[in-house]
Amino acid sequence: MTPRFFPVAFFLLLSVAVGAPNLTVAPGYTLEQIYAVPRETQGSWVALTPDRRGGLIASDQYGPLHRLTLPARGEREAGARALPLPIAGVHGFAWLGDDLYAVVGQDSATCRAGLYRLRDRDGDGELDHVERLHEFPVGAGEHGPHAVAPAPDGRSLYVLAGNATPLPPLVRSRVPRLFGEDALLPPVPAVIGSESRGLLGGGWICRTDRDGREWELVAAGFRNAYALAVDPRGEVFTFDSDTEFEINLPWYRPTRVLHAVSGADFGWRRGAFKVPESAPDGWPAVLPLGLGSPTAVLFPRDAKIPAAHRAALWVADWSYGRILALTLRPAGATFSATAEEIVRGVPFPVTALCVNPADGAFYLATGGRRMHSAIYRLSWSAPASATQSPLSAAEVSPSVALREQLERFHGRAENAAVAAAWPALAHADPIVRRAARTALESQPLATWRERALAETDSRAALPALLALARLDAREHQTALLGALTRHLGKPMPDDLLDEALRVAALTFSRGGPIDDTTRAAW
Repeated sequence: MTPRFFPVAFFLLLSVAVGAPNLTVAPGYTLEQIYAVPRETQGSWVALTPDRRGGLIASDQYGPLHRLTLPARGEREAGARALPLPIAGVHGFAWLGDDLYAVVGQDSATCRAGLYRLRDRDGDGELDHVERLHEFPVGAGEHGPHAVAPAPDGRSLYVLAGNATPLPPLVRSRVPRLFGEDALLPPVPAVIGSESRGLLGGGWICRTDRDGREWELVAAGFRNAYALAVDPRGEVFTFDSDTEFEINLPWYRPTRVLHAVSGADFGWRRGAFKVPESAPDGWPAVLPLGLGSPTAVLFPRDAKIPAAHRAALWVADWSYGRILALTLRPAGATFSATAEEIVRGVPFPVTALCVNPADGAFYLATGGRRMHSAIYRLSWSAPASATQSPLSAAEVSPSVALREQLERFHGRAENAAVAAAWPALAHADPIVRRAARTALESQPLATWRERALAETDSRAALPALLALARLDAREHQTALLGALTRHLGKPMPDDLLDEALRVAALTFSRGGPIDDTTRAAW
């Protein structure tokens, strides 16, 4: 039994036996329960969004949508009613213009898992039309599709899915689909749950148009991230789950806040096959947050709160009952972060978090997995004038600008790509180097293979050799080992030595059997 199993079971027992949670709230904030969801008739709520009339729309994890009318001044509790719509089991909502998009996470008697669009066709303020834009063929379990978020262009959407969800047909893949289970030695088998059944390449984030017709893979390698948020510049963030029963094993990874940049593969594989985030073909986290069950991810731009918190990335943890505000700071081509706890409760299984523009307050749902649900309002108790300072636009660093220049070659072959990417292979910023390698992997191999094998600067050569090993180690195993021998024959700092060893590992694991002489030499 891991440390995480105890709290989850503890919450399940307390949700039945105890009415009110024991709550701690950060100074300046007020938290109040405004609605207790009757489980027998309205289920257990896991998704929440403001509607266009000042109320909220919520979804039962296994049942229909409900509209929540917020209490007027002097009233103590909200009211809720079921919406007569042919959709159920929504995990995530997002408004884009007057259209409400919803992701259904699992098949049910009401509808299939997929991306849906809800509309008010007669203009009476009530949603009255449901259209399925794309179906996701997933089985039972909770690692299906989860979330949707609007892109800043106002014309497209990001969709997030867990590691049991097949990719839709793609018009472009920014992520080189070179996923492999790479191991030099027979690994310990993955035998439990999603770790044995998840799809190679893991969960994913795609971008699609408003009609869900064309899909572009942006990032992959997640375990079972549940929500995502997009900042005004289009930077995408998510909060990925851990594999709690693997804690203390060498390949265990805690819950992690991730910057889902173009082309990133965050390395989820079954069990011991996971790609270490320190590997040159892994991607580091913005912030590891330990054991937990990630749910909400949000930039609260409409909230009436201090500017520092309004610019923060807010995340929620179901099993440990936490809501955190993460202060993001530029770190080269990505970000670092520090976390501030805003709410903690026992039991307090937060499933959803949104801001209602009507009053600038947060609204959050607790529940999930058929537990009792409640809706809470979290508001700032200081004078309104203290919350209205504008958010300043962050200056784009040279590393971010270079990363974005390289990203236009991801999943797209262009004549200028190799010349643009090559100098960036030796860049001091490891995220820029990854972006350059991803650009290289998107180009025809014949346009850069010989240059990779002949490159004498180890810092530039190793990402190129890694790309070659990932693309075609079987055909080029001998040449790769020869090039690596030359680089390893000269002094090399530890970070490059680790990188060279990763190239060697992929060359052996993907390249096929080697003769005894080569084995003895290595």
